[in-house]
Amino acid sequence: MVKILIVEDDINDRNSLDYLLRSFLSSRQIEYEIDFLNDDKEILKISFVYDFIFLDMEVNSKSGIEIGKEIRKSNAHSHIIITSSFQKYLIEGYAINADRYFLKPIQQSHFNMEMENIFNRYFHNDLGIMDPKLSKSKIYFKDVLYIDFSNRKSFIKLENGKDIETPYTLSYWEEKLQDNYFCKCNRYFLVNLLKVDSMNRTEVFLENGNILDLSRKYRESFEKKWIESVQNTI
Repeated sequence: MVKILIVEDDINDRNSLDYLLRSFLSSRQIEYEIDFLNDDKEILKISFVYDFIFLDMEVNSKSGIEIGKEIRKSNAHSHIIITSSFQKYLIEGYAINADRYFLKPIQQSHFNMEMENIFNRYFHNDLGIMDPKLSKSKIYFKDVLYIDFSNRKSFIKLENGKDIETPYTLSYWEEKLQDNYFCKCNRYFLVNLLKVDSMNRTEVFLENGNILDLSRKYRESFEKKWIESVQNTI
């Protein structure tokens, strides 16, 4: 469930953004909850419970930049997205680490394209593996380099150098992770494509310096999916 807060004191703009969001989320079958607020004081008390905050740059005569800075003092995880009728706020938006800046009026096609990239990164960073057989806490996909298979067991290789032994086959992981930027580079390795730095005809180079063999059987599909993963996270 994705929790979204719209901070907007203009009812027409609020309704317009609500429609854009519902159209986008429903078409992608993303479960969501949308709340509204036009009180700049209340937002500081409740912002931490929201995954996304759509923040207008002028709320009851108070600067959205100042509101955003106050939010950031106690809330680093929420994604702030700026909406405004004025382009002059674009540069200022970087001061609060805004994910995007939308100029009103917002077109659905442009909104969908920008939000697609944001949600791709959001789901990759926040999704993970919850399996009590493997760990008491969530294993985040963003921490996984690759999964390899040997001696009838698979091992999750983490970025911090640790390995997690699992009783599952590589086919199990391939099916489970197919929608999360993982792809085989050979019959024994399932790679997190977002950890790939480069590749050639026979090898895959990971960001941490690891080099994995790339077999001819998997080369074409691996390269295609890697390029797609890069394009979707730009």
